Amino acid sequence: MKSSNAGERLREICASQWGLVTTAQAGDAGVPRIALTRLAQSGKYERLAQGVYRDTAVPSSQYDYLRGAWLSLNPSQSSEERVFSPTPDAVVCRETAAWLLGYGTFVPEPYRFATPARRQTQRPELRLYRKQYPKESLEICQGLPVTSFEQTVADLVEAEADLSLVSDMFSELPLEAPYNQEKLIALLSPFAEHNGFTPGDGESFYKQLAAPRLQQIKQLIKKLKRSEGTSLASLLQEYDRYLASAESSEADVRLHTQQEARTYFKRLIDDESAHA
Repeated sequence: MKSSNAGERLREICASQWGLVTTAQAGDAGVPRIALTRLAQSGKYERLAQGVYRDTAVPSSQYDYLRGAWLSLNPSQSSEERVFSPTPDAVVCRETAAWLLGYGTFVPEPYRFATPARRQTQRPELRLYRKQYPKESLEICQGLPVTSFEQTVADLVEAEADLSLVSDMFSELPLEAPYNQEKLIALLSPFAEHNGFTPGDGESFYKQLAAPRLQQIKQLIKKLKRSEGTSLASLLQEYDRYLASAESSEADVRLHTQQEARTYFKRLIDDESAHA
């Protein structure tokens, strides 16, 4: 096969999955492995992972190697088919999930994936775990299925990761970033006793892990109360002024509209009251 014809067929595949293609996908498109190897030797493609290549004409990304590792776990199917499957065959989890979500200081390698069926690998860059998650514990980030913030925290706790690093995830979580406290508390409850709390006391465990974030919220509420009464209406008025002031340009809170701010701040008060 001429390299020009092979390149054209491969580009059609690469266009929908970050400039990446697997040897299995190439074969299904009629491009033999030898043709792909020659394209790599010419510099038009580079090998990212076992059986995965990147079109060098496409700008590179910090997520390329993670995406390549994920593609290699089911090289015949397209990324679109896999992402929108009712039961994802591989989900980014644990330390790699924290890195992908952008919270904390965990190192992504080796790349960690959860699979619904037991799988083994000899590849040193991969770690595979047998686990299937409910739909509400997953989201899509950078085009990949990944555990939610709440599930990632719980998984790291279960894996006995350094709790100071888990707590750092809360420190780096923007105040406006939503997460479900009640769900997180429920996920942490089974691990409370092992971590020095009363059996089932996920709330106390949560407060310890989230202390940096809860302190941020308390400071913000205290600041907003400083010149007003304690009624919600007064607090919201002060919050509106706070966001509109020059001071807000240095604030941690970044909300697009005043209505979002009002809704968010009311939730902060409710959450603070519930878990004070």
